[in-house]
Parts: sequence; C-alpha cells; structure tokens
Amino acid sequence: MPWSILIVKLMTLGDCIVTTPVIRAIRQQYPEAELTLLTSEPYRDVFAGSPHLDHLLTCPPITGKWAKGFGLHAYDAITTQELTRKHYDQLIPLNTLTFWGEYRRTGVSLADHYADMAGVYPLEDPKYEVICDPIAEQRRLANLFPVLARALDQDFPIVLIHKGGGWGLKVLPDHQWLPVIRALAHEDRLPRETQIVCVGGKDDVLASPLLDDVRLITDRLVDVAGLLSLKTLYYLMTRATLFIGADSGPMHLASAADCPSVVYYAVTSQFVGAPQSSQFVTIQSPASCPAPCGLVQCQTHELCARLIDPDHLIAGIDHTLQHREPYQTHWIGDQPSYHYFHAWEHISLPIPRPDLEGWIKQRPMLADRWHVAT
Repeated sequence: MPWSILIVKLMTLGDCIVTTPVIRAIRQQYPEAELTLLTSEPYRDVFAGSPHLDHLLTCPPITGKWAKGFGLHAYDAITTQELTRKHYDQLIPLNTLTFWGEYRRTGVSLADHYADMAGVYPLEDPKYEVICDPIAEQRRLANLFPVLARALDQDFPIVLIHKGGGWGLKVLPDHQWLPVIRALAHEDRLPRETQIVCVGGKDDVLASPLLDDVRLITDRLVDVAGLLSLKTLYYLMTRATLFIGADSGPMHLASAADCPSVVYYAVTSQFVGAPQSSQFVTIQSPASCPAPCGLVQCQTHELCARLIDPDHLIAGIDHTLQHREPYQTHWIGDQPSYHYFHAWEHISLPIPRPDLEGWIKQRPMLADRWHVAT
C-alpha cells in the first residue's frame, strides 16, 4: 500500500490559492504517496483537476461557523471525522487559525509560511496553480454573459474591478470607486470597446446608489459578482487586461491567472500576501499604519481602506497600461515603498534606510497594550 497523506485546507479562497504551490511541492517530496486533499465545498474549484492530487474531498461550507467564533471547533471536528472514516499515514493541516501570527515572527510571506507548515520550505516554485478547460469555460461564459464572450472573441480589453476584500477594514468605500471607474471609462486611457467588469462573490455586487452613478459615467460596466463559478472567473481573468481591487481571494485568483493587477492594501501587508502576477503594482496609503496589524477591528481608523486615495489607484492603472514588460513594484501612495522586517513587524516605508530602532519607538499604535518591546 502507498504512503497515504491527508492535506486539510478548509478556508479561505485566497489562502486556498496560496497553498497550491505548497501542494505541488508536497507531491514532489512524496512522488509515490497517495495524496488526498480535504477542503470546503466553495473552494473545490481551486483544486479540482490538480495533477498533484489523487483524491479531492469536500465538506459543507463553514463560513457561518467562522462568523460565530466556532471556526477552530469546525476545523477540528471535520478533520477528526475524516481521520475516523479512513486511516491515513500522515496528516498535513494547512489551517492557520492557531498559527495566525507565525509568519509575523518568521518574516516570511504567507505562501512560505504554509510551506513551512507542510515541511517543504523554501518553495522552489512559488507560482499559484489553478486548472481549467478554457474551451468549456468560454462556452459557460457565453451562456451566462454573451456580451463578455463577444468582447473576448474580438480581443476587446477587459478590466476587472473587485470592491470586496474579505472583511470591512479592507473594503474601499463605494464612492471612492467612482473616480476609478471614470478614469477607466475615459477613451484616452482605454479603447471605447473596453468592458469594465465587477467581479467577486455575491456580497460584492455594486450597491444601487453607486450603480446609478456609474451608469451616468459609462454604459460598459457588467456586474457578474456572485454569478460565475471559480473556474469561469479564473478563465475570464486569464483573458483580462487588468485586475483592480484589494488584497483578497479574487486578487489571488487573478495572480494564478497571471492577470496584470493593481492591488491596494490597508490592514494587511503588501509584502506578506503580494500578488504573483508577472505585472503588478501594490499600493498602501501614506496615511495607513506602516506596520499593518492584520486585525479585523481597529481602534485607530474606522475603516483603513478609507485612507486609500483613488488618484493613487489611477496612477497604478496608468503605470500598468503603459508597461508591457514584466514588473513587480510596491508603492506607498504613488512612490516606491521599501520593506523591512523588525520586531515581528512587516514594515513598509517610503525611505530606503530608516533608523528602525528610533522609528519603532515613535510609531503610532492601536493602544498601549499593542506596543512591542524592541
């Protein structure tokens, strides 16, 4: 009997995508093993068709349990149930609820953190991997949204925007999207035939007041949020000209599709969960905390994403549209940012050689109890 390994990755969309190179590395480390992955039903399409897995199992969504604070118990119960159902020689759990702060201690990216959990660090190939049949997905897209399928057939530019972000502190307020959409609709920037497509989950649809304002700007916006499968959305991203949005699951899906991206970061680090596209600009507001906390609630700002300046997003869009060669760049505002790791903090600053010891003691914090000894 081959050595059997159970990999458990139940949440979330972005993190599931981030683990795809880890699964590839596990297969390389155990070429003869029987690999089974257990994931949550909403994320099945991330792993379906993977050549590195022998079996793919799913469980019902546990999002509601997460929201009620029972996420850890759900993880344990589902994993225990599968281990009771079948014998496995090895378990590789890739759920980070109990290891959430570990990447802050080590200073690695989120993907390398998962690789460390799986015993395959460092990753030889960090590229994300999602498998789809482009012919089948083009057919599905044509059945659902013929206007988009026709645009792809005629090689018209497709620009994707994602207004969600996973939790409130990452969501750009609706009114701040209006200048961005107005810039995208300007014919000096993109051809008249360009389709602007709102993507994401069912909670990411454009609210009625914003939609009414957008219709005064352009008649070329198509809202497909919550209406496409992950495979179909991934296919659309492989054909898109540009993705614009927050650090989120759809952003990581765009990275897997190698879609050029302009990504804003508020409460999360632009270096920990950076895109993997060959062309991207990440943007953090100069008014944001230089050491993002990653928290769900903040005592300093009511909404971190409110600090993002739409003009900086537009500058990132122009930079991306004007450059055809590969590039990967991080900005604070519209200027380059520099990454440092100090005292458990991923720090993004607009200066290349700061006095970190002095800066750390002076930096704004959420409250006194959050100060880190240096």
